[in-house]
Parts: sequence; structure tokens; C-alpha cells
Amino acid sequence: MIKKLIHPQYREYLKIGQNWLIKDVSKGVDKFSNSPNPLKCGQDIRDVFPEIRGLESILFDIFDGKRISYELNNLCRHSGQESLPYFNLYFLLDQNSDHQLLVLVEDARESIKNLQKMTQLTKETLLSVQEKDKFLGMITQQIWRSLKLEDILQLNLTQIRQKLDCSRVLIYQVHNFQKNWYGRIIAEAVAPGCKELLDQEIYNPTLYQNWGKLYRDREVFQIEDISRHGLESAVIKTFQDNQIYSQLVIPIWISDAEAETSFEMNLWGLLIIHHHTPRYWYKKEIQLVKNLSEYLTISIQLERLAIIDYLTHLPNRRAFNSQLQQEWERLAREKQPLALILCDVDYFSRFNKAYGHLSGDHCLREIAAILAKNIKRSSDTAARYGGEEFAIILPNTKIDGAYQLAETIRQEINALKIPHQESPKQFISLSLGVASYIPEPSLTMENLIQAADNALLAAKKAGRDCTIQQ
Repeated sequence: MIKKLIHPQYREYLKIGQNWLIKDVSKGVDKFSNSPNPLKCGQDIRDVFPEIRGLESILFDIFDGKRISYELNNLCRHSGQESLPYFNLYFLLDQNSDHQLLVLVEDARESIKNLQKMTQLTKETLLSVQEKDKFLGMITQQIWRSLKLEDILQLNLTQIRQKLDCSRVLIYQVHNFQKNWYGRIIAEAVAPGCKELLDQEIYNPTLYQNWGKLYRDREVFQIEDISRHGLESAVIKTFQDNQIYSQLVIPIWISDAEAETSFEMNLWGLLIIHHHTPRYWYKKEIQLVKNLSEYLTISIQLERLAIIDYLTHLPNRRAFNSQLQQEWERLAREKQPLALILCDVDYFSRFNKAYGHLSGDHCLREIAAILAKNIKRSSDTAARYGGEEFAIILPNTKIDGAYQLAETIRQEINALKIPHQESPKQFISLSLGVASYIPEPSLTMENLIQAADNALLAAKKAGRDCTIQQ
């Protein structure tokens, strides 16, 4: 699954402990190692990848949470006159264990081929050869040197806008493509004097009805002149109000190891280019942007691996911390409430002992599905907080609303009737703690977490399978 989350063809992986011994390894890593024999668990990774020696202190920073990631690029092996493929190493904290690192091994040959292809394409566009080569090289370096998605998106949107000389370039992340076309603009680069649309949420089911098939077929959608495209008058007015008279839209698709074959589950978002006057989009301009979108897709997939819990497919603890901090700062400015629900599966360690860890994993996935189903707004976040604990962030929500949602979730978990002979209830249940604060200078994000945690502790002391609000 790890390989599919990044790229189904070009990635292998290892897992190592703090003693540098290999805990797990995929079969394809052998061709990149410095060992003549197949790799196996228990080997010191520094013996098979000697490039790591001397970097122990940097990698320990990842274990300690002081660094998110580290990477080594353009490594290769030599044997006589023959050189093995170039490869890259990426080091991340394994989301299943704070005591293991996940080491991604990437064959760099395909990315080199893509870069060569892109360079050739850009030489054929209207821009000068020198500018285009510099442009593509800059974008490629930005992508491979950073795992911060927001930085990658912002830098590259700015470069795309400048080089295409257009009014606006944005990334629209889709939350529910087929049902109601609900999503948010998460990154944007605009020309001086152009209206900003960043963070704008869009709810428009008619967009799916009109253009859904194009995006399903992964086609580029272009409008040269909105007044001559047969659009409804309401759509034209919306475009005009936002200074849009022509546009180019490229769907962004990502690999999901657990996704079904239906297309809407794989559509992550749209790369959209706007211009304030009617404009003809050249085929070579379109091809250039399509190729750049593929590089952005790789970055998005890398980011997903870093912030998504592989078992439940909910955001992980790192993503939770980042989202809670972001909402705390935003609502402090707006002086609006921020609610937090912490929940714990009752007697889960007993469940694992009685039914086995595979049943425990299945149980956690079912609980995560209930949480995800009850998250209605794009700003709400359900996350795996750690082990059998989950958390729900609810911006602009008072304590009563958060309590009601917590009770709904608790009752739906009870309705599953998952057998648990080691629990007094004889089935799986949740204990939940709820808190809601309006962020003020005298308070911190940790105060909110502590309040919710205290409420959760009170729920356990009250007999479990209940919700307590702070």
C-alpha cells in the first residue's frame, strides 16, 4: 500500500528502528543496496546504504519530532564500468510506530525521463528556451527538495502564472466530487489588481452535472470565451464577478491504495488557470501545464503519506496538530468558538487480546468510517489521535453542538454491535470528552486539548460508553 500511495511503479521501502536495524523491507530494495545478498530484517541499514553513515543525528531528529523528514537525492552504485540506476532516499516517521522510520527508496530514472520530456516540450512553446529550461529546473528542484505541500503549491502557482502571463492560477481541492461538488480553494497566485479567491468554499452540484464527465475522463477543460461557450447566464455572471473570461482546468488525480475503481474517489482537485479577457489556449501551453500538474501530483501523494494514517485513512496525529493550530489561530482572529472531541475505544487492549490484532484493525477501521461519515463540513476534521484514540476538530462550534455530534457518533458505534466479550457491555463502545473554547490571549491550544482530555477521563470514571462535556 505504501508504494501505491506514492507511485505504483517507482517506489520501494524499508522500516528501521532506532538501533538502525531493518524491521521490514520490500522485495525491490535489493537492486539499490550496497550488499551482494538479498536484504533481510535484522541487518544494519548503514551496511547496505553506507551513505547514511554520519547522518545519525539528523535522523534522530525525526524520531524526536524536531524534523519532519530528510532526503538524499541522486545516489547511485558503481560496478566496474556499469552504473546502476540513480535513486533517492526519503526518511519519514512511521505513522504506525514512533520508534521506527519509514525509508522510501525511489528509482529516479523515470523522473529524469519526464524532466527531459518536459524540457523538450517547453523548448517548443512561445517562451524563450533559456527561460523555460530555468523555469522547469526551478520547479523540479522545489518539488524534490520539500515535503511541505503548501510551499510547493504556492511557489509553483506563482511561476506558472508569471510564465503564462495569466490573471490567476489556483488549486481547488474537491471534497465530494460526484455528490455536490463541494470543495475549497487551497492555494492561489494572482496578478496585481486581480480579485483573490483563496479559502473560498464552493458548493455547486450543477458543475458536476455539466462538466463531470470531462473530469471523469481526465480531460483538460478549456473555455476561450465564456460568452460564447453556451454557459447558463448565472454561471456567466459568477465568472464575470470574479474577473474570469477564459479558463483552463486540469484535473489532479492521485493513487489511493484502498480506493475503489469509481473515479470520484481518486479525484483530488483541479489546477485552474484564469484570464481576465478572452484567450486562445495553445496546445503546447496546455501540454506544458499538464506535465507540471503531474509533478504536483507526486508532491500531493508524498504529503498524503506523511499526514494520513494508513490503517484508518483518517488524518494522523501530525495532521491533527497542524489543523488544530491553524483553526485556533484563525478563530482567535474571528473570535469564534473551536470545539474538540476526544474519544477512546473502551477496553480495546482486552479486545485485541481476545480477538487478535487483525480483528482490532478491522474494528478501528469501522469506527473511523463512522467518524468520517459524520463530518459534514469541509472545515471539520476527524483524525486518529493515537492507538485506539480519535479526535474531531469542529471550528465555529459551541459546546452543545459538539456534544450532540459526540452522542450521535457514540450511538452509531453502539448500533454496530461489534462483539466484545471482555467488556461489561459485551460489545464495542466509545467514551468521549468534549470541550469548546473561544481562543483568547490568555488561552492556548493545549488548554483546549487538556479540557477535552479531562472530560474524556471523567467519561471513563463515569463507567465508559458515555459523553462528558467540560
